Amino acid sequence: MIHSPSNPAPKRKRLQGPVPGFCASLSACLTLASGAIGATSASAQDSFHVSLSSPTTLGTQLVDDSSLVRADASGLASPILTEGHWQALLGSVPGDVDAFSRRIGFDPESAASLVFSFLSDTAGFSDGDVLTLDPTGGLQLLFAEEDLLAALGLVGGNLDVDALDLSRTDQVYLSLQNDLPGTVLGDVQDGDVLVFDPITQGISLYLTEDEIQGAFTLATGSLSAIGDVLGICFRSNEFLFSIQSPSAYDGAVFSMAQGGILLRDEAMMGMGGGELSALSLAQGSELPCFALGQLSASPGDTLDLEVHGQPNTMYVALFGGNTGQIDFSRRPGWGTIAMSITDTWLISTLSMGNLPFVVTDALGDFSGSVRLPSTALYGLGFGNEEGWSFQMLEVPGLKLSAPYRVLKN
Repeated sequence: MIHSPSNPAPKRKRLQGPVPGFCASLSACLTLASGAIGATSASAQDSFHVSLSSPTTLGTQLVDDSSLVRADASGLASPILTEGHWQALLGSVPGDVDAFSRRIGFDPESAASLVFSFLSDTAGFSDGDVLTLDPTGGLQLLFAEEDLLAALGLVGGNLDVDALDLSRTDQVYLSLQNDLPGTVLGDVQDGDVLVFDPITQGISLYLTEDEIQGAFTLATGSLSAIGDVLGICFRSNEFLFSIQSPSAYDGAVFSMAQGGILLRDEAMMGMGGGELSALSLAQGSELPCFALGQLSASPGDTLDLEVHGQPNTMYVALFGGNTGQIDFSRRPGWGTIAMSITDTWLISTLSMGNLPFVVTDALGDFSGSVRLPSTALYGLGFGNEEGWSFQMLEVPGLKLSAPYRVLKN
């Protein structure tokens, strides 16, 4: 949750510290990479992860079209993956996240579960490629645009994946950005939903645009054309979707249940009516998310800090300059500490036992500040960019957040 005038932020606080005995126990975890994964709470069936078609402001924080946002059943929206997180993960910030899902068989809070496709070509990958995160940094191809074109019986050409879901089976449910004539399925419309099997390379039609149009009309009474299907996901066997138009409903979530129902209207999504560009059902107990007030800074600068996590919970902060991979997959959460095990700043904070911490309030929020070191403790990221990396660990379960990176001016 981001503080707004109706829910003012508390007086800003500095990161506190140290946590007695914690650095020693964390150092042991980094050395042994051991320990059982803690139990997670039941899936939040009424919350969604979405991206937006254009930038919008949530409280005091601007989120762009590459960001992922959690929309709670209570009507509150909070960022979960923003520009600074992408910078830490890829060494750059991609364009619009056009489709997003979680993979079946993976911890839904881990980096390995994320699947997405971008609106435009990114980092050498096509806009029709379906990607995940490479554990060693950057992106990894799950299946290629060429695989989809071949399954559709098309030689050459191109397509853009506009919506997808991999959370239910090993098959991929997807929709395309543009109409595609002359396929083995006939003329495919941009509002059709297809099912692709990456193993057999087979493809079939799951729902037609006309069927989804009918569900929208039944749910709203409106005869306006939906234009395109922009987001899809499943809640158990229930198919959910979002649409391009009309504008009064492009930020809402619909269900095919009972022939068509409005599951969540724009007001309850908490994003000011912004058009949804991707849609996924939230799973797991949710990782802590934090953001700093600037994407770039100079040594010695003080940056605003916003944290959203579990209510009344302690989180310790990890600092590093050089990006790397420290396996943390045997603990709950993200799975990898995106810092070098030999990083000077990380080693010094652990060895001196002075890891700072924050404690969230009853809403799960913390607003404060963090000061960057004035000495040369910055390092290189995945894109060889100079800067600083940050992650947070929930105490006592050591659930790890996604990393965040600030570039050095």
